[in-house]
Amino acid sequence: MRIVQISPEAVPYAKTGGLADVAGALSAYLARRGHEVTLFLPFYRMIREAGFEPGPAELELGPAELGLPAKASIRSVPSTSGLNVRVVDAPDLFDRDGLYGAEGSDHPDNLLRFSVFCRASLCAVEESPDILHVHDWQSALAAVLLRSGPPPGARAILERRPASVLTLHNLAYQGRFAEESWPET
Repeated sequence: MRIVQISPEAVPYAKTGGLADVAGALSAYLARRGHEVTLFLPFYRMIREAGFEPGPAELELGPAELGLPAKASIRSVPSTSGLNVRVVDAPDLFDRDGLYGAEGSDHPDNLLRFSVFCRASLCAVEESPDILHVHDWQSALAAVLLRSGPPPGARAILERRPASVLTLHNLAYQGRFAEESWPET
């Protein structure tokens, strides 16, 4: 089975809590069981600081492909777990202190950050998966876009609509934003 995992964090790459433990362990387990697993993560500063250096850009995405005023590239990161790990590299959005915020406050552009992450991940899917598994609010938009209209640059995901699964790891974090910011989704 071909499975795409889109998660805002996963061990051993980036972690703030239990979400990372589950997303990383589940992806590795599924790969060991013989499934073709691709895990997408934002390329946070924390990933590089943990010693994971990505390869060269495999795909460059701009506003035309993402449907948003942003740029991102897709890079592979080494994995010892038998899965494909790809990062969405958008330094203006992810090369920061803290995954979601710093000094006790959320990054004010989190909606844009994770909208770009979801859209870029969908654009980078090379073959239509059987299952799209998204984790928490930061990647939930990918499942919505899958049904309502993927970004212009998504090609393979359109071959057939995979089943989608949303896992909520912590209901306390809901990603609530003002209505006027919805165009960023």
